Amino acid sequence: MEYTGSVRVKTGKNGTVSYQIVIEGEKDPVTGKRMRSYQTVHGKKRDAIRIMNQIVAEKNAGTYFKGSNLLLKDWLDQWFRDYCVGHLEKTTLASYRDKIDHYIVPVLGNIPIGRLTGQEVQQWINRITKSSPASGRKISPKSVRNALLVLRPALERAYDLHLIRENPAARVVLPKRARFKPTIYSDEDIQKLLTVAHGTDLYFPLMLDLFTGMRRGELIALRWEDIDFEAKNLHVQNSIVAVQGAPEMKGPKTEAGKRDIALSDKIIQLLLERRQAFPKSEYVVCQPDGKPYTPDAFSRKFQRFLQRNHLPHLRLHDIRHASATMMIEHGVDIKTVQSRLGHSDISTTLNIYSHMTEKMNRNAADKLDEVLFFND
Repeated sequence: MEYTGSVRVKTGKNGTVSYQIVIEGEKDPVTGKRMRSYQTVHGKKRDAIRIMNQIVAEKNAGTYFKGSNLLLKDWLDQWFRDYCVGHLEKTTLASYRDKIDHYIVPVLGNIPIGRLTGQEVQQWINRITKSSPASGRKISPKSVRNALLVLRPALERAYDLHLIRENPAARVVLPKRARFKPTIYSDEDIQKLLTVAHGTDLYFPLMLDLFTGMRRGELIALRWEDIDFEAKNLHVQNSIVAVQGAPEMKGPKTEAGKRDIALSDKIIQLLLERRQAFPKSEYVVCQPDGKPYTPDAFSRKFQRFLQRNHLPHLRLHDIRHASATMMIEHGVDIKTVQSRLGHSDISTTLNIYSHMTEKMNRNAADKLDEVLFFND
């Protein structure tokens, strides 16, 4: 006897509509009733009909695969415990756990992984693109992508273990990411910032960051042993990240992140004065007690400084962009800029600062004009 199927409409107490697939097979030899299996689809009726037809066809062909009834939230806990802990860095683990607890589980957690559909994953993407399930605040396309980059490998592992027929997160459409354009700062803007900061405890770190273009975590991880005063070099080899609210040292993500930055005589003098002011601290940029900052704590300190002095909003990372802009504006070649910033690929530098390279292109045209049309 062949299997048959039907679709029923179900309306919940809150008015939401879903569809129940009913698959009927042979009679139960004990009860004499036809054996039935049920599956609920949250989506459109045509999706439920498509799934029903697929199940009926596969059952009749003897190729039907029944996915696991393990809830997604339970599988994510198991995957995190067995395949992440002990294999990933603490910061990555903390990030994964945050995405699981605040982005994925609140929306999809109670769905059995064997029944999770690509459409449900797409609807989840669309929902968190509008607002975070945890906070209700709008989140960036990058954060949406990072949440998917946790869910997708977890489901891929479930597929490898034959818990699901296919990975429903494999072909979802992500929101478009706008091309990043750094804010451009003139020499006057930078000088104004330094003038206001002069005499405060932020003058030194701002000056050092503008000169070196270091990332926030690299700046606060810098130790005196990383400074070669004789060779006038600064060795970038670590970064500080926050793990459960505490600062923790970690190495760079790429080999290019580990780099040497040449220093000037005036920056060397500033560093020597700084070391005299904090003789007991191993950190170049530190709290008044000599202890290191966490990245967020240092950013909050910077934001309070801006607000106190009625300066426009600025991210600490924008200081790094200002450093790069200054170098390019004053004729430093793009390869040197890439090296000082620690970009692993020069295309990254070119893409971020394309507005500056366009200006360099225009300047080149003007200079060629002067040389070639010397008689005009």
